[in-house]
Amino acid sequence: RKVPGLAWAVVENGELTRQGALGLADVENSAAVTARSLFAIASLDKQLTATGAGAIVDLEIQVTNLTATAGGLISAGATGDINLVSVTSGASILLSATGNIFAGLVSAATTVGLTGVSINELGGDTNADVSGTVLTLTTTNGIGVLGTLEINGTSLVATSTVVGGIDVLDTAAGLTVTTAITLDGSISIGAADGIL
Repeated sequence: RKVPGLAWAVVENGELTRQGALGLADVENSAAVTARSLFAIASLDKQLTATGAGAIVDLEIQVTNLTATAGGLISAGATGDINLVSVTSGASILLSATGNIFAGLVSAATTVGLTGVSINELGGDTNADVSGTVLTLTTTNGIGVLGTLEINGTSLVATSTVVGGIDVLDTAAGLTVTTAITLDGSISIGAADGIL
């Protein structure tokens, strides 16, 4: 949409102190932009996600129904445990956390890269918890250690660098395991239809 206008706001110490609007929201009908006008976010989701996650200190984060249709979701250095209830991206998802990552539905059109203390399933369903073409899962204390992590991808790199095993199940056919490394634990990679 071509919107020759903008809405702005200033927040100080968590309080809205000023707001305003300039221009038109609808040129044909000469409708002015207001503080409640909606604008397309485009690829700004990456910066907003990274800034928001970086501002959180030692909290459990629960992400529910976050969708990005263009561009990827990138967050570096999020602290505490993260519950990814439903996170989808039209491109990639790259997340690094200092705590545990619990995946309910994490789905990207290309790469999903998750790095944390451990990566586990959120809930107990049999649907894919992590989906993308290239899956890179890196932990210090294991992948699927609380129960099998269901995945759907074409390529998997799974690494547990200190302790803990790797327990994943490919829910679709055709997964290529590029790397599966653990320094102290077992590796279990299964396929729902028996084809890896």
